[in-house]
Amino acid sequence: MKIKSTEQLTKDLESIIRRLYRNEDMEAVRKIVESTLEQSEKERIKQGPSKKNEIIKLAKELKTIAEIAEKVKCNKSYVRTIRNREGIYSLKKVRELIQEGISAEDIATQGNVNLDAVEKLKESNIKSESIVELLKEIKRPEEIGEKCQCSQTHVYNVREKNKIYLRRQVIKLIKSGESPENIATEGNVHLGAVIKLKEEIEKSSKREKEKTPKAKKIMELSKDLIGDEEIVERLGISIGYVWYVRSREKIYSRQKVENMLRDGISAEKIAKEGNVNLEAVVKLRGNSIKSDRIVELLKELKSPKKIGTECQCSQAYVYMVKKNNKIYLRRQVIELIKAGESPEEIAKEGNVNLEAVINLKEELEKISKKEKEKTPKVKKIIELSKDLIEDKEIAERLGTSIGYLWYVRSREEIYSRQKVEKMLRDGVSAEKIAAEGNVNLDAVVKLRDELERSNKREKERTPKVEKIIEFAKDLMGDEEIAKRLKCTKEYVCYVRNNEGIYAKQKVQRMLKDGMSAEKIAEEGNVNLDAVINLREELEKSRKKERTPKVEKIIEFAKNLIKDEEIAKRLKCTRGYACYVKNNEGIYSIKKVTELIELGKNPEEIAKEGKVNVEAVTKLKEKLETEKIRKKEEAEKKEKEKLERRQKSKDSGKHRRKRVRLDEQKKKQLIEDAKNLKSGVEIESILQISRTYVKNIMDGEGIYTRAKVKQLIKAGKSPEEIAQEGNVNIEAVIELKNEIEELRRKKENKTSRNIPGAVYGTSKIIALIKANKTNEEIADLGNVSVEKVENIRKQLEQEQIKDIKDLHSPRQQIAIGADSTIGNGENKGELREDKIIKEASSTSSKKTGELQENSSINKSESKNPDKTNNAILQMARRVKSVDKIVAVLGIPEYTIRNLLRKNNILPREDIISLINKGEKTLQEIAQESGVNLKALEGLNERILQVKQAIANNPKRKQAIELLQQGKSENEVVAITRLRKEVILEMKELIMGRVEKPISAARQQADFKLDMFNLRSSINAMQQHSSRIQAETTDLKIQKILYKYPEFLGRKEYAFFAYAYSKVSEYIKAIDIGEEYLGLDTPSISALKSKIEEVLQEEKEKEKIGATIGDSNGDER
Repeated sequence: MKIKSTEQLTKDLESIIRRLYRNEDMEAVRKIVESTLEQSEKERIKQGPSKKNEIIKLAKELKTIAEIAEKVKCNKSYVRTIRNREGIYSLKKVRELIQEGISAEDIATQGNVNLDAVEKLKESNIKSESIVELLKEIKRPEEIGEKCQCSQTHVYNVREKNKIYLRRQVIKLIKSGESPENIATEGNVHLGAVIKLKEEIEKSSKREKEKTPKAKKIMELSKDLIGDEEIVERLGISIGYVWYVRSREKIYSRQKVENMLRDGISAEKIAKEGNVNLEAVVKLRGNSIKSDRIVELLKELKSPKKIGTECQCSQAYVYMVKKNNKIYLRRQVIELIKAGESPEEIAKEGNVNLEAVINLKEELEKISKKEKEKTPKVKKIIELSKDLIEDKEIAERLGTSIGYLWYVRSREEIYSRQKVEKMLRDGVSAEKIAAEGNVNLDAVVKLRDELERSNKREKERTPKVEKIIEFAKDLMGDEEIAKRLKCTKEYVCYVRNNEGIYAKQKVQRMLKDGMSAEKIAEEGNVNLDAVINLREELEKSRKKERTPKVEKIIEFAKNLIKDEEIAKRLKCTRGYACYVKNNEGIYSIKKVTELIELGKNPEEIAKEGKVNVEAVTKLKEKLETEKIRKKEEAEKKEKEKLERRQKSKDSGKHRRKRVRLDEQKKKQLIEDAKNLKSGVEIESILQISRTYVKNIMDGEGIYTRAKVKQLIKAGKSPEEIAQEGNVNIEAVIELKNEIEELRRKKENKTSRNIPGAVYGTSKIIALIKANKTNEEIADLGNVSVEKVENIRKQLEQEQIKDIKDLHSPRQQIAIGADSTIGNGENKGELREDKIIKEASSTSSKKTGELQENSSINKSESKNPDKTNNAILQMARRVKSVDKIVAVLGIPEYTIRNLLRKNNILPREDIISLINKGEKTLQEIAQESGVNLKALEGLNERILQVKQAIANNPKRKQAIELLQQGKSENEVVAITRLRKEVILEMKELIMGRVEKPISAARQQADFKLDMFNLRSSINAMQQHSSRIQAETTDLKIQKILYKYPEFLGRKEYAFFAYAYSKVSEYIKAIDIGEEYLGLDTPSISALKSKIEEVLQEEKEKEKIGATIGDSNGDER
């Protein structure tokens, strides 16, 4: 049989409803219902048992709902439902039970979870304790992570939870001068650890003071992983002293770091262990990778220049790698080949690849052939280039282009004269240049001598050079100097650059960037007065360019007003305000604050930052006040913390007293344990800790109730369990019967009656009205949170619409006139004729084939009202209205109206009667219409709670606070009791507390509620939604419950009309029969009845008005 889709099932249900309204054969309807339910069941179990089993397995392994949903690929609400059905504890609940000291076996048995998962979780809790201890000893998170074998993130989470200061925070406080006692208290760390750390810091600071500049330099270079030989060359010291300083400071050598990198150790670990800079290690790691590549390329006989380009490193580094690995260069191999050595011998001797040598030999042979074929002009170019003749001269001599000259030189890899000059100025030796650049050594030496002679000439300055330097230092432009001294601009620029003097343009740029005149004068080798004069000139030119807005920005910035505030006041962007301020070199509030904290005077800050002294002084005072306030707050918090600690100590003393039991109570405890009472029950009866109960039971060898349950489920006989677990056999048999009964009930339950069944829109609306959160509703109703959120939004939109209508002038007139349905004189009132027409037209559209005069047989159209029976049954068992709302999803006022009709008192009223003590339980049961057995159970619980309050000072304090009007959350914060305990005490001891409401206030509330109902019905469109129908029903039920004394026939007529407007025809007819005297249950009859009632009310109002006028005339 093919399974129907959801749309098809919906259509089937609609056809059932139409058949009900047509009064068709009930047998045919029953068959359709059965078929639809069968299809619905198939649709529900379509996913199959495999997914369910997978969810149960993962839930027992204590996986979170999100993890399970992601793994199984299903809805979170479905996972939650399966877990709740199977009675599996959540991860959060298991953690709470572990903290309470319950054993892993008990938790696994009670919560239907895997014992291994619970033990694993318990171990992680123990690990957290060891992490806390190490944190209190001021260990680093990295050390703790390694020691406890956990991530640093977990360590940081534990630290955040326990509010423990880290090592760096403690060091900061020590350096700021805080005492170890204050740090230990504030940071929740051990005092001994703080003192020890303080001593370490003092020792290291002493060592720092003792360090010579040379030792500091050695440390700095060693941390940058500079080689020992290079350090010795730079500082002119012995290598032994370098080793001594490095070993004293525990700094790893470059060689050791290289070895560790080759072993695959991470750069971070090396930097931490070896006390070296991370950047240097990373760089060296990159170099070591490069080194391997350089070795490969050298063995392939590539030139150092090409290797440097490819590996992005200097040629000097390539030569160093070559030297370390003892590899022959290309030119050395060429020499050996030319000398007649065999390729095999060269490869072995020079540590190079044989293939590369063979290839090079072939290339040389080809080149030698080409050499023979070379033109005399090419040979001449090569010869002159090797003698370092300038390119222009070669081109003139040989009559060739410079481009061809460059081509020949690049092909032959010959350095140009300019490049050789640059290398000589950089201090490269002549031999190295000749070898690298394929040029003649004599030519390089000759060029070096020429450069030295020219340098000497430059040192012997001429008067013209002196004049150029003088003018340049006074920041005169290059062009102007050249004009005055009758020389070229390039020569002026050359002299200035040679002396390291900044150009005027560069100084202007630095001034604009906000650099001080002193710093520019020092760096740029220029006169300070010239820089100051230039700055003043720039400021004057800038002032000329300033607009009024810019002037205003500068004024506000000097008064230390924030950029956002300036932008807001002057209607400009924050970026523009910031740009103007930076352009003027005005300091920001942040920078001024930093300078104040460093201890600078307001005058100095004002001068340096171009701000007003008064503004700086004011900011300083504000910062000092803020500092004092923070200190006072910290002291206050510390005081409160100490008080709470003292209170907890006192309460701890009280608890310790309570543990001491006499022999009689101990016997009772053992007897209760043998009768398989739970630890919670024994704890509440005898007022002792659960740990103490467990210790006694372990000492006597008595099995817990949870363990006995586990053994029963495992198939052991009651006799074996009683003998093995030292418990009463009768209690075991009773527990076994209970388990079997529960199992039978579970098997007999259908999908419609199980707690995990999906809630409809009406139930969800009722729970929303009962102030339940989206998550709670989703959990109870087995629906998604998004669905609940959407329904809540729709309700809120309708309420907002009602409020808007309330504030409109039209509706204000209606309130003032106390408008009714029948009065058609005011514009804001409803007209009956129009309303009845709309109701009839809407009803005909909604019901399709429903005829106007067709009667509705209520006994046939309604199924037996199981919902009402369920409400009454729960109320007779003394369940609260909130509980009934949560279970059945019925609106609160609907439940309260039903209870009032059936003369059943709600739970809160019954509790008040019990607490008064004026009547016996039998009398209360008779008066309230509830079950006597349930009432006795409630009375027993009230007595237990009262006994617990008498024995526990915290509970007594909680009741006093609740009577003073404190909220539950405030009481929880003060007493540290669980919220569930406080709510139970509030319900069972205080009962229902209602503030008296005056009759005038009640009447005003009634008028407002009626007006809101009228407004929503009046604003409603012709085709109403299901949400609107639910909202209308809730509003009517609320009015029926709260204001029965103010209701008359016209109000009931309006209720009937409202129900018909939202297509709730059966409820409309119910109102007509109960309150308006409707004889025939049909739409047409109801319409006539509403018109009749409205006509009567009109006549009454006219008579009243006439009597009022005549009384006025007599007066």
